[in-house]
Amino acid sequence: MSALRFTSFVSLGLLAAAQTPPTLTQRYDFEDPSNRVSLRHRLDEASGLAVTEGGRVFTHGDERAVVYEVDPETGTVLKQFSMGAPVLEGDFEGIAIVGNRFFLINSQGLLLEFKEGDNDESVPFAGVDTGLEDRCEVEGLAFEPAAQALVAACKSDPSDDDEGFIVLYRIRLSDLAVEPESIRVPEAGLEAFGLSDHFAPSGVEVDPETGSLILVSSRQESIIEITAEGRIISGFDLGSNRHPRVEGISILPDGTLLLADERQRGRAHITTYSRRPTPPANDP
Repeated sequence: MSALRFTSFVSLGLLAAAQTPPTLTQRYDFEDPSNRVSLRHRLDEASGLAVTEGGRVFTHGDERAVVYEVDPETGTVLKQFSMGAPVLEGDFEGIAIVGNRFFLINSQGLLLEFKEGDNDESVPFAGVDTGLEDRCEVEGLAFEPAAQALVAACKSDPSDDDEGFIVLYRIRLSDLAVEPESIRVPEAGLEAFGLSDHFAPSGVEVDPETGSLILVSSRQESIIEITAEGRIISGFDLGSNRHPRVEGISILPDGTLLLADERQRGRAHITTYSRRPTPPANDP
């Protein structure tokens, strides 16, 4: 091989490495949270998190269709609004926000779409049966800009064919129909990160910077990052001391990561992880 070709290959390899975004565990130090606040008793079962384009944070409980705007720095509830009069009840497991469109999903795959309401307002909503009830128990919802779709995570193994896989489904925003092809993540990839060979998602988020999907598991007290195609690229054991029952995850516009834990010992919490500074590029 000529010196010129060898130099070209090396240069291309260095360029590809420089363009590879840092992984989740490189972006955040999960042993060093920047803030942790308690939530009020009405959010003892905080079950999902979502952030608007302007950085406002919303969460919900898992028994009634009530949405709360919270201040992640103090845990203060800024307002709340609901769906239905009386308030719709159900096992609500995820929230997502796309522009002025709000979505809640329950464990049976019923998707509610609505607009933000004023404090104590009951807002109208449209319900869509995604058909996911026949495929899995849903727990977690996020917006994936690249696919223009919502991503719903499956807590339980959907079928015998999916045993040994973490499974997610994309729901197209254009018609709120579930795409026939699921995202199947081999659980065998968890071992490389020192995690259990089973992972039951309790929340999902899409990193706006990298496009990767981030999943948390309350049962396994861990967090993983996967590519849009379903390959595990990083993972971390959060531990019961830090996150005894992690249910919600979202990312602020400045890259700050938020994790919400349901009440386990004492109050429910929102924990904040600041993004590590991007190291300067090496001089050529």
